[in-house]
Amino acid sequence: MKNYNNYILEKNSRADLEIREFLLENCMPFINKMRKDVVPFLFYRGIPDYINDIEDFINDRTTYKDSGRRLHDLMNKYGEEKFGWKIRNGVFATNNLVEANRFTLNQYDDDEGSINICIPIGEFNFVYSQEVVDLTEKVADDFMWVYISWMYKNHPKILPNNEPLSEFNSYKDEYDKDYDEYIQNLVKTYKDKNLGGADNVEVSFDCKEYYLINPKHEHIVLRLFDHID
Repeated sequence: MKNYNNYILEKNSRADLEIREFLLENCMPFINKMRKDVVPFLFYRGIPDYINDIEDFINDRTTYKDSGRRLHDLMNKYGEEKFGWKIRNGVFATNNLVEANRFTLNQYDDDEGSINICIPIGEFNFVYSQEVVDLTEKVADDFMWVYISWMYKNHPKILPNNEPLSEFNSYKDEYDKDYDEYIQNLVKTYKDKNLGGADNVEVSFDCKEYYLINPKHEHIVLRLFDHID
């Protein structure tokens, strides 16, 4: 993974000034929130393309990508009940560069993608759980334990017989209720307060548009958040 901490920028470069103007004009809700919560880090988003300086993107997510339809729909259902918006239709970002880097791979060719600073444009909402670094991986890790716990609780004689997982279909209706409860409890761990608490986890931003900014301009972005002198 590239190290983005080695850029030395010329102060007041033209690109820096233009980026500053863009952010001050279009991103004050986010800037104010970062200042208010004294967030000591930036949020990054990995993509399979390269950003020269700054680009704006439309958030057009309406369906699942890697999470699977059932997980996506259940998280949206219970997330919307709790927060008023579909939390899996947001723009995902993190301050964890290792996690962000996972999304820079291009599945169609060998071109290298990039990790960029992510900033919502205009009014926005956010949610995160301090238990969820990556939702898909967490549920995949938890799933077998949820399944085993459920089987021991409801059909304790089945597991010692090494019953094939294909036989699980006969218990699907019962298990669906337990999986549904698992997702409900997971959503309960999500918060929409104190953006500074979203350290090393995935954050979902509810916004119509967002900027991605090459980290070589990190200096000017940090200044807007009053993180450095």
